[in-house]
Amino acid sequence: MKLRLLAFGDSLTAGYHHMGHAFAPWAPLLQSLLGSDVVCDHIGLSGFTTQQMLDTADEQNVTDVVPMSWPGYRTQLRRHRYDVVLILGGTNDLADYGHGPMPTQRTVSNLATLHAYAHEAGARSVAMTIPESKGAVYFETRSPPFRVRLDANEAIRAWAAKQPAHQVHFVDASALVPYSGTNGLWEPDGLHLSQRGYEAFGRALAPQIADFVRATRGAPNMAPMPAGPSAASAADADAEPGWHPGARVSIFGLTKAAQHNGKYGRLSARDPPSGGGEGRRLGVELEEGGAVLSVRCENLVLAPVEGTFGGHKGDKGEKDICGGS
Repeated sequence: MKLRLLAFGDSLTAGYHHMGHAFAPWAPLLQSLLGSDVVCDHIGLSGFTTQQMLDTADEQNVTDVVPMSWPGYRTQLRRHRYDVVLILGGTNDLADYGHGPMPTQRTVSNLATLHAYAHEAGARSVAMTIPESKGAVYFETRSPPFRVRLDANEAIRAWAAKQPAHQVHFVDASALVPYSGTNGLWEPDGLHLSQRGYEAFGRALAPQIADFVRATRGAPNMAPMPAGPSAASAADADAEPGWHPGARVSIFGLTKAAQHNGKYGRLSARDPPSGGGEGRRLGVELEEGGAVLSVRCENLVLAPVEGTFGGHKGDKGEKDICGGS
């Protein structure tokens, strides 16, 4: 029986880049790095504060600001039995939407509730700090510093330290990929990671949670965890995708069948069943089994195979059946 993980958060979990026209979630890479006995689903509610995550937790379909549609957090926890839930939230709590940033105490309380929901569902959880950004780094180095993110992260760390170590594991996500405007790991907006930045994030995260994940039911067949490469080496990695029958994909953004968002499958060599509507459709054979799904290209992102990220590179001469990379 496979270990099942859920990565839950905002646009930084969705893998938002290129102004929301492309996504490179780190969950598929994390799955491949942790071993063949691990499945890692993800929900990334772009633009959502921790309060919005809670307010929509029991909804069947939640539409974020992109817009993409996902199951509500608790709805997803009821659909699958997760062993570990990774929670990365709080970035949007720092924004000023005319009311100022969300108070630190409220952010941490909301995050604690998200962890409690995971525990109630039988999962253990990973608490992560709020990552850096261009704006945060700028204001945190002023005199006096603007400490909203720093204070929130200290509070997250303190909360996690008070929890049973077997139930909550702490990761300083802000240190995984520090902000830089020159290394190619960040988008021009200074808030989101680039495709290679999300790869660097996943590679840096994997060894920090491997032992905690392995402790779940003993995890007897998990692959040994190599040390993650530096951000610089990840930035040099080749991440050109190739679409072809057999390529591994992740589904996102479905509205009428949102229960399939975050699932993984292989592109089918067979023609997909007619799904109606506009847009090129491909057949997807889910890894969990069942009938071949008919999914539009715009609702698919290439997932890693055997440690690659950003897509499976086909053999020379294979046809690009989605019309481009």
